[in-house]
Amino acid sequence: MIGSGGTNDFDEKALLRALAAAGQGGTMPPILGVPEREAVQCVLLRLRELKRLGFEEDANQVAILKESAELIAGLALFGDQLFEPLVQELYDPRLRSYAASVLSKMGSFAIPRITSLLSVGEPTVRATATSILAEMGIKSSTASEILRKHLLSDPDPTVRREVVAALVRIDQPRQWIALADVVLADPDVWVQTRFIEAVAGYPKEASPALPHLARSLEHAELFISASNTILTLAKYDALGPSKVPCINSLISALRHDSSESAGWNSIADTLIAVGIEAIWPVVVGLSNQNDLIRSGCHFVMRRMIEEEGPFLPVIQTIARMLNSPQREDVLHACKAVKVVGSAAIDLIPTLQALSHTNDQMLRQAAQNAISAVAGEGRRIGVSKYIPPRT
Repeated sequence: MIGSGGTNDFDEKALLRALAAAGQGGTMPPILGVPEREAVQCVLLRLRELKRLGFEEDANQVAILKESAELIAGLALFGDQLFEPLVQELYDPRLRSYAASVLSKMGSFAIPRITSLLSVGEPTVRATATSILAEMGIKSSTASEILRKHLLSDPDPTVRREVVAALVRIDQPRQWIALADVVLADPDVWVQTRFIEAVAGYPKEASPALPHLARSLEHAELFISASNTILTLAKYDALGPSKVPCINSLISALRHDSSESAGWNSIADTLIAVGIEAIWPVVVGLSNQNDLIRSGCHFVMRRMIEEEGPFLPVIQTIARMLNSPQREDVLHACKAVKVVGSAAIDLIPTLQALSHTNDQMLRQAAQNAISAVAGEGRRIGVSKYIPPRT
């Protein structure tokens, strides 16, 4: 229970709830016998007392502060009394997030003052001001204009990252194209990464940014983030006409990794989510001249046949291409059979027919594929399909 000088004896939580209700209702009559200004001061006093107590070490105090911060939000209509004291709390790392939560719910009158914080010396305060403007920006195009101008001027990459995330949230998706041009030229890779990750939060609206995401796959520092974002869009079936370029860029990005690590797994997950359109490009990639791309496609193909969903389409695609009139398609398909191994047992009759062709290269490819289907422990079982050497 808190009073000013001990003169007020009232239930503080009841007061806070009443204050919140009054704020939401648009009126501020005396509540529980406490005058308006004194009630507001009670709220501020609660924040300062919690700070003095060192609430970070006390879970109960943290819970109380969170509850107070939520309830204070109802006082947005009366921000002229709370505004400046809360701005000062932005400089305290223990109260910054709660003060920002309240400030972001205030009216447009607060935008000029919050904007002025973008010029202060402390980067964390500038970054917090950016987040506050993003919250306000849903209701104000002014915030978007301010942030866009600030994107190129702030010397601290931490602040620019927050600006990027805020603009993705505020702007219309069609505006992301111009934003991407600016962001992907930023010298800080984490600013670029923040844009890529922020777009993932709006998968159904993100198609305008797909060409830029595909371009990001070309960079070793960005390709995992870009792949993960494309994966999110693929799950929402939001790739549209950019699907094929994305597939090709994903396969090309396999060159950035040198082992079956996070990068290859991310690309495999994404290509599997893209669907059957990705299968044949991966098969063709098994013959790529780049060792890493070739090995990466081998890894992706193995991942595909281990997944219940894409397994049958993979076998069907290979079977179709084994009967292709194009010689290169057949050779690619035979290489794919070698990767699939025993899972391609039903393709042996087709491979047997190919092993008797007059084309020596096709014949050898088919024989190698049949041997791979057997595996080391099953060669006797398929030896009848392999013509004797002459």
